[in-house]
Amino acid sequence: MNLKEIRQEGLKDILDTLENVFDRVGIDFYYIIGAIARDIWYQRESKISRTTRDIDFAVLISNEQQFEKVKTILTEEFGFRRVKGNEFALENGKMTIDILPFGAIEAKDGTVIVSGQGMHQIKVNGFEEVAKAGVAEVKHEKYTFNIATLPSIVLLKMISYDDRPEARAKDAGDIAQILKVYFDIESNLLFDEHYDILERIDEGSDILAARVIGRKLIPILAKNEVLRERVIRILTQHIETEKGNTFVDIMASSLQKPINYCKKLLDEILQGIQE
Repeated sequence: MNLKEIRQEGLKDILDTLENVFDRVGIDFYYIIGAIARDIWYQRESKISRTTRDIDFAVLISNEQQFEKVKTILTEEFGFRRVKGNEFALENGKMTIDILPFGAIEAKDGTVIVSGQGMHQIKVNGFEEVAKAGVAEVKHEKYTFNIATLPSIVLLKMISYDDRPEARAKDAGDIAQILKVYFDIESNLLFDEHYDILERIDEGSDILAARVIGRKLIPILAKNEVLRERVIRILTQHIETEKGNTFVDIMASSLQKPINYCKKLLDEILQGIQE
C-alpha cells in the first residue's frame, strides 16, 4: 500500500505523531474511518475518489481527562490548533484531524459529551462493534494501523445519516459508490467465500456486493442486539417509504439508477444481515 497513491502523503506524518502521543497517554487502540479509510480500499483497484484534508480517527479512550491530554500534547508540542466550535477537531494548516472517542468515555446510548463550547457532543454508536469485528490491519513501511472495512464504513454512514439526516446527505451517496465498486475491490472474497450468489451476477455486481456487505455486518452486529435492530429498522424504513425518501433519492442520483433499484440494493443488505 502506497500512501502517495491515495493522495494523502501527509498521513504518514500524522500517524507518526499520533502513535507518539497515544503511547504516552496509554491509548492502545484506534482505527481510521471516513474518507481516508475508504480511499485506502479504493487504492487497491485504482478507484478515483474525492480528495479530503480531514482524517477521522475512532480512538478507544477511557475518560475525558485522557482525551484532553491528547489534545494538549498535540497543541503544545506538535503545532496543532484547536478548531473553534468543535472540541473533537484539531488542525495544523495542512490537515484537520477528528479524534472521535469511544469506549468507557461514552454513555450507554452511545453519546460522548466533553467540556467546551460549540460542538462538544457526538454519537458513536457502532464504533465499539466495528473495533471488535470490523477493522483490517494495514502495513506500510514501519507503520501498522487499523482501518474500518468497507462494510463497516457503510454501517457507520447509515447510522450517522440516521442521527443527523439534515447534515449527512453525502453519506447516502458514499454508500451508493461503495456498493458500485465493492465487487471489483473484493472480487477474490466474493469468488472464494460467496460463490453461492455468483449465479445472480446478471442482476448486477452491485446487487451481489450489497448482499455480501450485509453478510459482513453479521459478526459486527452479533453482540449488540439493540444496534442490530436499529440497523434493520433504518434499512426497512428506507425500503418501505414510498415518497420523499431523501436517502434513496441521493443514492439514485449517485448511481444514475431508478429508485426501486436502489431500494433493491438496501433490501439485499438487509437480507444479508438476516441470513
